[in-house]
Amino acid sequence: MRSRNSQLLILTHTQEEMAKKLAKGIFSFRDLYMQFQNIMKLGPLSQVMGMIPGIPQGMMGGNDAENTNRFKKFLYMMDSMTDAELDGKIDCHKLDASYQVSDE
Repeated sequence: MRSRNSQLLILTHTQEEMAKKLAKGIFSFRDLYMQFQNIMKLGPLSQVMGMIPGIPQGMMGGNDAENTNRFKKFLYMMDSMTDAELDGKIDCHKLDASYQVSDE
């Protein structure tokens, strides 16, 4: 098991990498996935949102269990994506019929 200091170093390194990517305008589903996981580790979403300046207390709506389930649904959807989809390395203009969503 990693020590607390090594975990903090890894987290700091990851945050610095994310800041560099955002400065370049790069943000993928994989990045979103990691951010959702980090947010969920902070505790109940109502408390997390309450810590952000300018966000009204009741903005999330529903209870903490419902809000957590909403985040989990996004994570489950991203779990079903390929690496290319997660990393934004597909050209949406060149998708074949297998990627199209059915109206049924």
